[in-house]
Amino acid sequence: MRISYCLRLAGMTICTALAISGRASGQSNTTQVETFTAGGVIHCTMPGSSSPGTMGVTFASNATLQTLNFAPGSALFNGTLVDFDGQESFFIASTYHADVDVPVLTGPATVLVSGTGTVGHGGGGGGGCLVTGGNTPLGPTFSSSRLDVATGPGVSLNTTVPFWNASAVPQLNGRAVTTEGPMTITSVDPVNGIVNFTTSGRILVRSDIVPALTTLGMMGLAVGLFGLALVALSRRHAAGSAPGAR
Repeated sequence: MRISYCLRLAGMTICTALAISGRASGQSNTTQVETFTAGGVIHCTMPGSSSPGTMGVTFASNATLQTLNFAPGSALFNGTLVDFDGQESFFIASTYHADVDVPVLTGPATVLVSGTGTVGHGGGGGGGCLVTGGNTPLGPTFSSSRLDVATGPGVSLNTTVPFWNASAVPQLNGRAVTTEGPMTITSVDPVNGIVNFTTSGRILVRSDIVPALTTLGMMGLAVGLFGLALVALSRRHAAGSAPGAR
């Protein structure tokens, strides 16, 4: 079998695996289970890190909530009542770490920032989270050593815990939980990398459980499917080479 054909087959296998994963995610419905208002502070380690040849800068950040209020009342999810109200202290006691990527080296600009991180001491569980902030306004002096972020409303904040595991709201364990809503930046210390903010929004939960494949898991799946394809092709080749085969 030609090597180029093997590579094309491997590429098709990986694309198929990604398509299956994406289709499962796209068809999933979400349920709103809570609304909230909150305020907090983000501490970024200064200066941020950038590598030669890249077009952005990464800031290691730790965020804490100083105020939090969940709306009273419960929501029905998967046949179970879910209520965040009264669990505020659990989430305020948590620390939310993320390595936040900003796609430019200098300002001014309005950008989409994104990052991956962890949740410490409870609030959110699962150990990992994904964060995006759309329409983030950067001032003219923004750089890796100066966090010039403009104050005011308008940042679209979205945080997802792919695998919820928290004792505060155990009814959601094993689900993907997302908070989304607008964020207002109330003050910024650009030299020390300190951002104060307020936000409000809603909490959404996936209706199904789709185990997230890690990079290693995806590679294992691709290799496994590739192996099955090679076996099938080798059998077909053997059958085609047999006496009397067409």
